[in-house]
Amino acid sequence: LSSPLSSPLSFPIPSPRLPPRHAPASPSHRPAQRPAATIERVETEAARVQLEQLLRARYLDRGYRSPGLPAAVDGQAPTHVTLGLRQGSIWQATLTVAWGHRGPLSCALRFPEVVQQLQAEGHALCEFMRLAAQSDVPESDGLGDDGSTAGLRRLIPLFHAAVSAALAPGCTLALLEVNPRHVGFYRRLAGGRVLAGPRSHDGVGAPAVLM
Repeated sequence: LSSPLSSPLSFPIPSPRLPPRHAPASPSHRPAQRPAATIERVETEAARVQLEQLLRARYLDRGYRSPGLPAAVDGQAPTHVTLGLRQGSIWQATLTVAWGHRGPLSCALRFPEVVQQLQAEGHALCEFMRLAAQSDVPESDGLGDDGSTAGLRRLIPLFHAAVSAALAPGCTLALLEVNPRHVGFYRRLAGGRVLAGPRSHDGVGAPAVLM
């Protein structure tokens, strides 16, 4: 993990569309360029508090209970890494990667036989979890009931960083628990496929399928 994420990852923000040639924009009316977006490990308490608030707000918006961000245990090797997409001083999105070789995966509580079968087949498992993104930023969410892909452009770099975090300790297969309504989104975002479900996820108070 330290190698691919030793420094923030930056990616360019697309330039705003230019007005038609017959009506060139006045320099004084050109939109201000937004600060570069970076993907960072969440290591400070201030960042964690902001992303906890984001996670809670987005889950509540959809009628779910918020599971909160997983916490580190003093004296033990980390079992996960939480990533955040930040633009300027604002955290726009978060995603956590949990490593199966460091501790039990959350999805094993609801899909134990699937997890055991995958491990028996030789897979080194990890789990992508706790995804949340600001709803008022263009193309930052995309988790709509209609399977909207509006959030793909923003979230793809975050998932790329999560893949790097998964590959660093040698994981070969990433699992996700998602609401059945969002399966189409994750198919488009990460090429995911449904393995089992739906089953009741009591932690968030909603059904979940395993991808």
